[in-house]
Amino acid sequence: MAFSAYDASLAHMAAVVGPGHAITDAGALRTAETATFLTHQHVPGIIRPGDRREVQECVRIANRFRVPVYPISSGKNWGYGSRVPAADGCLLLDLGRMNRIVDFNEELAYVTVEPGVTQAQLYDFLRERGSKLWMDATGASPECSLIGNAVERGFGHTPYGDHFAHCCGLEVVLPTGQAVETGFARFPGANAASAYRWGVGPSLMGCSRNPTSALSPA
Repeated sequence: MAFSAYDASLAHMAAVVGPGHAITDAGALRTAETATFLTHQHVPGIIRPGDRREVQECVRIANRFRVPVYPISSGKNWGYGSRVPAADGCLLLDLGRMNRIVDFNEELAYVTVEPGVTQAQLYDFLRERGSKLWMDATGASPECSLIGNAVERGFGHTPYGDHFAHCCGLEVVLPTGQAVETGFARFPGANAASAYRWGVGPSLMGCSRNPTSALSPA
C-alpha cells in the first residue's frame, strides 16, 4: 500500500480527533509494536478518538483510503499480544480516551461503560459510592479494559466469570462506520435494555463500545 494513503488518512483523522491524538512519534510507534514475544508488525500511526462519532468518522476515512485499522481499548493484555496488531500496516484505533462510566444502577446491579474504562477505575467508582456490589475481576493488570476483556472472552472467578455472557445493550460501530445497538437498546426508552441481553429478533451480540456489564453482590 502506498505510504501516501497512510499520510492522507492520518491527516483526515487528525482533523477529526485533534492533532494531539494522531500519533506518529517513532518512539510511541515502536512501543506499540512491542509485545512480550517477537513481533514484526509495523504500526504507521495511532489514532485516539474521544467518542463514538469520532470512531465512526475514522472508520469511514479508513474505508475511503483503504487503510486497515486495529482497535484496542487499553492495550494491556500482556502476554497475549498487547497492542500489537494481528497484521502488518494497521493504524491503531486506540479507544483509551473513551473512559466514561455512563450509567450505574445499584438495585439492578449493572454498570454501563465505554471501552477505555479499566478494572481499577470501576473498583474506585464502586468504593467511592459505598456500593454493596463488586466486579468479577480478572487476574490481569488493574489498568486492563473491562470491555477489551469481555469481547476477547476473558474470564473471572465468580459465577459472573463468563464476562461476555453478562454483557448486554452493546453499541457497535460496524466496519462501514454505521452504528447499531443490540438487544432492547435499539428501542428508545426501553427499560429492559440494561438488564436483558436478547431483545426482539436475531441476536447481534459482538464487538462493542458501550456494553452494560453485570456486577455481583458483595
